[in-house]
Amino acid sequence: MLLDFMNNFTSLIHGHAHPDVVRAVQEQSAKGSAYAAANVNQIELAEMLVDRVPSIEQLRFTSSGTEGTLMAIRCARAATGRQKIMKMEGGYHGSYELAEVSLVPFPDECGSLDAPVSVPVDDSFPGSVLNDTVVCPYNDPGRAEALIDAHAGELAAVIVEPILGSMGMVPASKLFLQALRHVTERHGIVLIFDEVISLRLGSGGIQSVHAIIPELTCMGKIIGGGLPVGGVGGKRALMQHFSPERKRPVMHASTFSGNALTMAAGGASIQAYGASEVERINVLGQRLRDGFNKAFSQSAISGQAIGQGSLTNLHLTDAPINDSRDALSAMRRR
Repeated sequence: MLLDFMNNFTSLIHGHAHPDVVRAVQEQSAKGSAYAAANVNQIELAEMLVDRVPSIEQLRFTSSGTEGTLMAIRCARAATGRQKIMKMEGGYHGSYELAEVSLVPFPDECGSLDAPVSVPVDDSFPGSVLNDTVVCPYNDPGRAEALIDAHAGELAAVIVEPILGSMGMVPASKLFLQALRHVTERHGIVLIFDEVISLRLGSGGIQSVHAIIPELTCMGKIIGGGLPVGGVGGKRALMQHFSPERKRPVMHASTFSGNALTMAAGGASIQAYGASEVERINVLGQRLRDGFNKAFSQSAISGQAIGQGSLTNLHLTDAPINDSRDALSAMRRR
């Protein structure tokens, strides 16, 4: 027997071919896959997400998590009139330049924790992108607050993954997220939670677990039931920057965003993912970490399983993993 613990990089919250999702897709495919207008499935899924996620009053669907984070950043720029963003070292927000700055904080390039350097992940990055991205240490409330204070006048947004996925499921501490919330509120900076991965950790995402509410939330993965999907939602005043009734709305057009097949699959997936199911798989995730860590201990292998709820990853080191530099250091020792 083969157990799939990846489930397409966490997008298949119920595993493969859940009967409700299969049924929803089959029924919708007979009616049509995509329309050049809103559809009932889209409205129903949107209503579920508005009901569940504390920060979301209105939302827009996209075709990927990448597009969701991109539109969140553009919305923040339009709302604030500022250009730069802040992202965390090791944070992954999709496949475009701003999202990938300092995705890998190479030790000989990343600078000090007091003033991290914006590092390109490959040779395609223009200098303007690096100049527009302020990099922040992860899980370091004091340094984060100092950096935001120093750049406040030019920052449109601070974007953060509450679980650092690309670096091995490193959870953000509640203290760190609270610090980001307090200092961004003080300066009128838009706080964006990238919950593409972490939305599964509570009925309303990790923001509902910690009771820390951002202005904008980016979504993906589980809200599509295994089909391509993304989304951005938040306070009505911010989301109205996309409204065609505005003089200069933020432009967002996409042929397949909110398509009827994805919305049907997503609706079935979210409907089946109630509070009891969230709790059940979070308990399973802790059981998995405990089992891995017991095995490491019994076999005298240097290693640990970390994560939160149903999200888990392995690091072959006994040293604490608190941020991307810790995680990368463990990877390089293999």
